[in-house]
Amino acid sequence: MGKTLYEKLNAKVSEGTKVLEGYVDDCRNTDNAWVETTVLNIHLDRTHQVMADINSTVSSHVFLRWIEVSSKTRLSSDQRDSLQRVAELHNRKF
Repeated sequence: MGKTLYEKLNAKVSEGTKVLEGYVDDCRNTDNAWVETTVLNIHLDRTHQVMADINSTVSSHVFLRWIEVSSKTRLSSDQRDSLQRVAELHNRKF
């Protein structure tokens, strides 16, 4: 299931909206090495087959779970900024 799900998600990447790309503050950053990231928003309807596959994967693994994220959730500033931008894309409050 994992490889198939990866392939389905990878096919959706081209439909994603780039939310953030570049340098991020991270405790692993040094003078000679730093973290850069790309954040994509891939919007899937709850009834989409890929969501059904994700949900079955999450429910069958102990280490994966869905969590609700709000402005009160403890996040790094980069994560918070990314989620704020995603909320704005979907005309939602964060």
